Amino acid sequence: LLAGLRAKKERGGIHFRFACLVQLLMLTGARRNEIMTARWSEVDLERGLITPAKHKTDKTEHREIVLGSDAMRVIRELQDHEPPSEWLIRGRGKNHMAQPQKPWTQLKEAAGIRNLWLHDLRHTFASYLLSSGQTLGVVGELLGHASVATTRRYAHLIDTERRRAVDQAGALLSETRRAQSNGRDTTSLFSDPDPLLSISSATGKQERPPCNVLQFPRGR
Repeated sequence: LLAGLRAKKERGGIHFRFACLVQLLMLTGARRNEIMTARWSEVDLERGLITPAKHKTDKTEHREIVLGSDAMRVIRELQDHEPPSEWLIRGRGKNHMAQPQKPWTQLKEAAGIRNLWLHDLRHTFASYLLSSGQTLGVVGELLGHASVATTRRYAHLIDTERRRAVDQAGALLSETRRAQSNGRDTTSLFSDPDPLLSISSATGKQERPPCNVLQFPRGR
């Protein structure tokens, strides 16, 4: 999928803007419309935030989309490669991009991926946060959930990470005991042989796959 996005960015134009849209969804956990309809006036480059216009049905009092370093690189690419426009993700005309379903389907087909929706990228983002040790409260705030109950759908991922941590500790202790009994140096056993790689939208680095994060009911 990431390789397909890089190829689209090389083509420029609407393909470039679509690729940036998908990357920002992956890197922020934002809802599709929050990025697709964002205006440059809502982007704070100094603070690294996007503050979407409040919708009348939005129950949250305050919503800010936090831009990490990779997301900021995507924003800078849009700023450098695109002509001035009102919209962060411009469509073919003067309005914002409105129909990403067709290019999304084409991207999946080229990558050989099925049963993946744009909204699933939001769930994937949440799973990586939990895998890195963030709490449900932090995840809910970053996703803009109005209720903690909405974030609790991810609680099982915390249990999975806890169990994996315990298993890793048990395996490490078992190996340490064997090494000590054989008289070997055990210092290197405490280094992480498989560190989690960061997503880099600009350089195309690929990361270790997360635990199963796509089997969620559709929703917020």
